[in-house]
Amino acid sequence: MRNLTELKSSKLARFLEREKKVQMWEPDYPSQVQQTKSADFLIEEKRLLRLREQFAPDEFEILIDDVEAAINEQKRQPANVNSMDSLPYNIFLTYPQAERWLRETADKFPEMAQLKHLAKTEQGRDLWGLQIGKHGGNSDKRIFVDCGFHAREWIAPASCRYFINLALSAASGLPVDTSNLPFTAEDVASLLDIDWYIMPYANPDGYEWTWIADRMWRKNRADYGGTCKGIDLNRNFPVGHRTGMGTTVECMITYADTTPISQPETKAWDSWIRELHDEKPISAQISVHTYSQLLMPPWATGRSEGGLFANDPPNYSELEALSQRMGDAIFRTHGKTYEVGQSRDVVGYAAGGTTEDYAYHPENGLDIPYAWVYELRDEGKYGFLLGPDEIIATAEEVVASFIELRNYLFSQ
Repeated sequence: MRNLTELKSSKLARFLEREKKVQMWEPDYPSQVQQTKSADFLIEEKRLLRLREQFAPDEFEILIDDVEAAINEQKRQPANVNSMDSLPYNIFLTYPQAERWLRETADKFPEMAQLKHLAKTEQGRDLWGLQIGKHGGNSDKRIFVDCGFHAREWIAPASCRYFINLALSAASGLPVDTSNLPFTAEDVASLLDIDWYIMPYANPDGYEWTWIADRMWRKNRADYGGTCKGIDLNRNFPVGHRTGMGTTVECMITYADTTPISQPETKAWDSWIRELHDEKPISAQISVHTYSQLLMPPWATGRSEGGLFANDPPNYSELEALSQRMGDAIFRTHGKTYEVGQSRDVVGYAAGGTTEDYAYHPENGLDIPYAWVYELRDEGKYGFLLGPDEIIATAEEVVASFIELRNYLFSQ
């Protein structure tokens, strides 16, 4: 439901609060509907009848009428996928397949790709980082990227995977098809003038859970002894920790835990980026999520928290202008518009404990001058269930924005 009036958003929020089994997609909680003036949610058919009783037909739209079919479409793979020489880029991978792909990528491009074991998750899965670049870590420009901290956001790691392969292939002189795109193979190859440090699948336990049990799972699978499980990894960082809706309640989808950087995944993120940043400054940090088509520099933490958060980020005019350039590059790729602005403004509500605020904060964080959260396709028609046929186009938009960022960094 979109563009709601104050009265309608309040009415919808009350309805969603009463219907306990409605699953929120955007925003995170019913009470935030009054701020966003819109809502996407998953509702059972019998509860849909009650929605129809309270809202006129032109006040809502059914975007997906068969969620199970949409999930099955996302999981569709060639029958012989596990015997293929290489895994296609227009499918979503299970986590074991993703690990296979990571090893194969490092083996295929040994001079430009190094696989790094970062940690074991609570359930015993390996968490990996991948360094790619032409200079083996010696470039003056370094970018740190995490993909898929939220388990259900499959298009995020899939897009990062495509970017990694495209950049490595172009830099190695392998054929790269950039026809009908606003950048060339040489532009793509130039991305590896930068050293990239990437966590392509940053939440292995949660991601695999979305394949085998609950497609809409968001958190990791931490077991803290209660009736509920999981920590929201992108609420588990120190800056603004435990501020914002739901972060202190164990069963909420944004539960942040009692202490920051408490999880194997966030500890690995922090340890790796600090190690790198101490060696040589990180130029930019990017956290890739979905959905809504947003390109968001800090802050995510609310203005009411005071201190630096009461105002715009110190270099916000530069961040905003650069973000707009990156957004323009995305638009030139396939005509998709990404809204630009501080996370707390364009999303419509504040969120503390995020990677971007921690990476950027000059006093309590890492003091990295450029940080973003990407929210990839789409704007809500399929949401978290965006089909595999959109992976490559979505990833090409990411690549276009990265090229724009690369050019800006080297112009400084």
